[in-house]
Amino acid sequence: MNKKTTIYGLAIIITLVFIGVGYAFLSSDLSLNGNVSVKKHEKDDGGDESSIVCKRATNLHEETCNSEDGNGCKAAGIAAGDKITYGSIGTKGTLKSGDAFDCDVNGDKEYNPSTERFYYLTDLASDNNYAVLIYYNNVSNGVPTNNASYAYDKSNTPRKNGPVTALSQLISSNTWPNVSLTNTTRKLKDEKGKEYIDFNYEGRATRLPTYNEIATACGSGNLTAKDYLNKCIYLAENTKYTDNSLLYGYWLEDLSASYASQVWRISGYDRNLNVRNANSVGAKGYAVRPAIEVEKAKISY
Repeated sequence: MNKKTTIYGLAIIITLVFIGVGYAFLSSDLSLNGNVSVKKHEKDDGGDESSIVCKRATNLHEETCNSEDGNGCKAAGIAAGDKITYGSIGTKGTLKSGDAFDCDVNGDKEYNPSTERFYYLTDLASDNNYAVLIYYNNVSNGVPTNNASYAYDKSNTPRKNGPVTALSQLISSNTWPNVSLTNTTRKLKDEKGKEYIDFNYEGRATRLPTYNEIATACGSGNLTAKDYLNKCIYLAENTKYTDNSLLYGYWLEDLSASYASQVWRISGYDRNLNVRNANSVGAKGYAVRPAIEVEKAKISY
């Protein structure tokens, strides 16, 4: 072997070494102590498949308009017997209020469209890296239901207690271990932004949705007008909006600025937001519908 051949051989070896080192840097995490750990290749949808909590729905929930009076779906101009479709499939790469998702909240690697359906509301106010999604149904002891009514606070002193009665129905961290709140202690406010107490959702993977989240999702307008929810009617799924035998709606987290004993709620029957005494309960009352907070990196959209 002559000297020129030896030099060419060494050059090739050195080049291959540099290529290998460069690949290691591009596909690795480097710690401060110099250790290198090779990462798994991530999917094009923006996240490792194993970490995805919510996926876009491939079909949408439907209900039939069975309202027996002039309110609910009939007041919205829908004829008796017609189908109502809730939410939207959405556009890849974009999150829009009302987009339907199936979320593996219980961690069983299944995305069940019947019992794990959620709708994107808006980004979390305190951290826009997280999305707030609302469940398709009310819950009772961690189980979806559309006929169990609960008070917000049975003692009717919500500015002092917060939603202490509703809290017991919200989904626990044990039942839905695959989601969690970014902060279990939340400042309770009224619709004008005045703060009252710190309320602790400790042990719960879910919370009540807020007045501002609904207002952001549905857009401008008179929130108490009887047609306000027409543009975000997915919020009225499984309520008296379609069937008089169901409940009027469900509680929001926010307190009333005008009445110390009242809090805000969603009314599918009236298709709006309004206030009611915190201890209201009964066959035609209000229920508990959970919201979840999910890091957007864990949402395939």
